[in-house]
Parts: sequence; C-alpha cells; structure tokens
Amino acid sequence: MSKITRKVTAVVLTLALAFTVVGPVTAETTPTVEDLQAQIAELKALVASLKAQLADPAEPAKPKASAVGVPAACEGVSFTRNLSLGATGKDVKCLQALLNADGTPVAVTGAGSQGAETMYFGSLTRAAVIAFQNKYASEVLAPIGLTTGTGFVGTQTRAKLNAMLVAVPADPGVEEETDEKTEEEEEKVEEVGTPGVEGDLSAKLLPTPRNVNVSWGASNVAVMAIELEANDSDIDVQRIDVRFNKGMPQRYINHIAIYDGENAVQGMDVTSANVRELSVNESRVRFTGLNINVPKDTEKVLTIKVGTDARPLNTGDVKITKIDIRGVDGAKINQFADVTDSRTFTIEETVNIGKVEVKLNANSPKEGIAITKKADPTKHEVLRTDLIVTENNVEVRSLAFTVTTNVATTSIVDFELYDGKTLLDTEGVPSDATSPFNIVFDDLRLDIEK
Repeated sequence: MSKITRKVTAVVLTLALAFTVVGPVTAETTPTVEDLQAQIAELKALVASLKAQLADPAEPAKPKASAVGVPAACEGVSFTRNLSLGATGKDVKCLQALLNADGTPVAVTGAGSQGAETMYFGSLTRAAVIAFQNKYASEVLAPIGLTTGTGFVGTQTRAKLNAMLVAVPADPGVEEETDEKTEEEEEKVEEVGTPGVEGDLSAKLLPTPRNVNVSWGASNVAVMAIELEANDSDIDVQRIDVRFNKGMPQRYINHIAIYDGENAVQGMDVTSANVRELSVNESRVRFTGLNINVPKDTEKVLTIKVGTDARPLNTGDVKITKIDIRGVDGAKINQFADVTDSRTFTIEETVNIGKVEVKLNANSPKEGIAITKKADPTKHEVLRTDLIVTENNVEVRSLAFTVTTNVATTSIVDFELYDGKTLLDTEGVPSDATSPFNIVFDDLRLDIEK
C-alpha cells in the first residue's frame, strides 16, 4: 500500500507522539470488497436507469408475481434496505424463507432451514444469496454488469425479492382462506413434535473451547459451548441470557452470536442498547425469538462466539459467569435450565507494532516575528509536520507539545491542532503555566493507514 501523509498544523515548538496499531477490521458488519464492488456497480446502474427515465419517462414495469407465494415469515415485510453479512432483523428471516422456498436453501436441517429460519445473516445465508443471484442472473446481475453472485443483497436483488412477495392470484374456483385459518396454520408450525407432552430441559458446560485468546479485529471466535438435553418432550428453546463479569462488556467485544453447529442462529452487536448492566461488575446480553428445537431424548450443542473491534477500548480477561435458558415443551409449559460453570476468554493485550516517521513539512513557517493586536487576537501558524506510517495501520490518540517562550503566557490565548483545514482540538494555556510548559491534545483517534 502507498504511504499516506497527514499534515498536522499546530502552535508548537517540540512534538511528542503517542499511538496504537490498528489491525484489519474484520467484524461481521464490515462490508467485504465484493459487497462494495456490488454496491458501486448497482449505483452506476441506478444512475443510468434514472437518466433513461428522464429521457423517456415511461411507466415502470410492474413486478411479476412469483410462483413461490408469500411465506408466513414475510408477513408485513418488504426489502427496503441492503443486507449483507452480519445483518439482523425480520427482513433477514423473510429472506431466508424466500431462499428456502425458491430452491436455494440456506440449510437443509437445523437453524436456517425451512420452518427454522433465523433473523441473522450468516455465512450460510450469504452462500444461499449467491446461489439465488446466479439463478436469476439475467434479472439481478446482468443489469449491473455482474456475471457472478456476490452475496450482497442490493437494489437489483431486493427488487427481485420484493417481486416474490407479490402473492400468486387466487384460483377463481377456490374459496379464499380466512385469516383465522392462517393463524391456525402458523400455530401448527410453531408447535413442537410432541404436542401435549410435558418435558424437562437440562444444560451443561462442555470442556472445550476454553481459555481462548481473542485477537483485535477478530470475528466469530468460539469461546464457550453448552449442551442442551430434552427429556420426555421436544423443547423449543426461545430465550438465552448470557451473563458477564463486566458491567460494560462492549468495551471488550463488539459482537456476540449463538451457533447451532456451523449455523448461526442469532447474532447482535454488543452495544449499550443491547447490554443490560445489572451492577458495576455484572451485565447481561439477551437473545430472544431463537426457536431452537431440541428433539425429545436428544442433546444439542450450542456455541457462543464473539468478535472484537479493531481497537477495543479494554483488553484482558472476560468471564461468562452464567447462561440462563428458557424453552417451551409440547404441553406449552415453560422449561428452564442454566449453566453456572463459568468460562473465561482473553482479549489479547498486544498487537503488532506500528512505525511512524515524524518530519518537518517543507511548507512549515520560518522563524520570525508575529504582530498581534491585544484587542483583536490573531491565529498564527508556527509549525507544520508530516506523520508518515510505514508499518501497520496506526491510530494517533494524543499529541503532546512542549512550549518554550519568553513571551508572558497570558499573551497566548490557546493552541489549536489541525489536520489540514480540519480543527481537531483546542487546548488553553494553564493559568499557572511557566516556561517551558506542556500542551496535550487527547482522545484524537486520528486514523492513518500504512
């Protein structure tokens, strides 16, 4: 990669630099190169389409009805946003239902399969989207100049999916089904395989994974696995609470997901909106609407996976202290189980070292005399430097300057730090400052690529 030079301007004499390395951002919600290429191609196609409409404002063709019909999971859903790896929501569940019904299934069995769709866009969903796009290449790929599916649900793919949501016209000779019947059918889908039978749910911690180290910028790292067992009746696991020994786990991890085997059941960003702080040293993340079926007299293994930000605020040990599980048996009685054995994983404290060269910019002002009216203060640029990153990506978090001057400190109002023409920070002169004194610009978070 080419060197990127940042020009930083400030009223300073001596410069000290503090920085940290930024690893590659690989969180699930980060778009891939293929996603971005698909977006660019679609935007170009959209611009061309709009120009054509301006030249010939004909009425757009109406989407054709699909023979697939409208799955129950798509009731009240339309595709109004782009979807890609890591997305969650009802539209993701509808997407999986349409893919399963159209012959490009997300999974054959388990989470994501027909009747067991989830609200999480994982790697299996992406693969199914690619197969779907290849199947309808003339409609979703060719218009934007692509020949192979990308797994990114953009404008053209959404248009095709929305067309599939148009119900097939009813046969005049067949009486239309009532809403009441539809509700009964949906209820049957939600029932477990042992209706009317009361069961029992138990859970235990598995020996692996354990003592896992999670690198900066990592995603989907397995840190804990539990085994669920259903006795006497099928159990539909609906809710799982994961408890931490941290009041703010979002300072350590940025994503958490539950996997059934290789299938992602549900994932969420670890943010203040999704974390409930129970105390200073305890918090909870809740997964709801899971619908994980554990068949009668069998076991099912669930794995908890986490991801980190490219530069997490905190590092060190994180402990999952307890797992609470709630399910429903065939008699529709709530069944509860928990795992009280803890599991600790570690957010690594060290990363690859970055290298930064600090050079005086050729256009830095020369030494001289500045005339300023006391009643009308004027800004004077006195130093311009280049920060050149030669190894790894770097985030500049603070810049410290030592000022040596014979001018009374009361004559200097403040110091300003600029990135080009953008003001980054302003620091006033301490009231008790005597020459020399330090000025520190903190919490800059100035990203500089290698």
